[in-house]
Amino acid sequence: MNDSSEMIDSLTGQAKVPTTFERLDMAFRLRIRGFVGICMPPMFADLERRFPMTGMRRVGIAPVLYFVDFRNTPAPLSFGRSLHTDFTLRLCRSHSDRDGRPVPAGTGVERLMFESRTRIRGRLQPGGRANLGYATEDSELVEAGSARVLHVITRPAGPPEQRQVTTVPEALHGLREHAWAEPLPTVEALAEIPEGHEPVDTGGWETYRGVWGMPNTDINQHVNVLEYIMGLENQYTRQLHAGGLAVKGHRITRARMLFRKPFFPAQPYVIRSQLYRHGPDTMMVGGFYLLGDDGKVAQRPSVFTAMEGVLAGD
Repeated sequence: MNDSSEMIDSLTGQAKVPTTFERLDMAFRLRIRGFVGICMPPMFADLERRFPMTGMRRVGIAPVLYFVDFRNTPAPLSFGRSLHTDFTLRLCRSHSDRDGRPVPAGTGVERLMFESRTRIRGRLQPGGRANLGYATEDSELVEAGSARVLHVITRPAGPPEQRQVTTVPEALHGLREHAWAEPLPTVEALAEIPEGHEPVDTGGWETYRGVWGMPNTDINQHVNVLEYIMGLENQYTRQLHAGGLAVKGHRITRARMLFRKPFFPAQPYVIRSQLYRHGPDTMMVGGFYLLGDDGKVAQRPSVFTAMEGVLAGD
């Protein structure tokens, strides 16, 4: 636990994380759905060693994912060799208008947040598929990916009007607070399509319906973020296939995701998305929308993404 008389500007640290099966694809590259498990546990374990974070749960407070920006590289990594992460975490306070733009303190929506940045490196895979990715000796340490993440500190199980946390919890006293001065991520910003990208006709696969169950949830009392990440990765694949593009070898290179509102068990949803292409570059924008009891789809997405990828061999 940190002595509250000693103010820490930000949490910085390093960790070694195993290259487990769920973190590498068959080309030995980092999977986007693996980033949460790579980046979050070692960072929050280090935070817990310095601050009594779990004590916040006794009063119903927890950091909940709000935004992620995950990027990977094409480097094939060795299975059985550790990933190396370097991370920095800051405590920030933002004041923003409805469009996410900064406003003076005391106005707009106030949020207490963690901002973290993680660099991921791994050992280069020298053997390829013949040895299923295993390496017996250390090889070159190469860039594997990076992550920028925002967590909002909130009361996830509280009534809507009581979920907002604006007073720094006692457990975090000693971690310096920083003013957040940049625009917050928004659906509108993520939905901007780069010049040159054209829509791909996917024959109706722009929509996909489902319903959440208890297996999709976690202890924060709602659907776990990995379910959204995997669901939108799968939607990307469905649209590539329906659009006649080569699924095999396609790599998701970047995923920006905004988690606006949580889902709960028994809630049906609709994924709405659009696939774009510019040469070998692809992009999918879309998200999860709540499907009401009246059969109407919510106007605003609960979770929204802009995923970018590249086609192999083009």
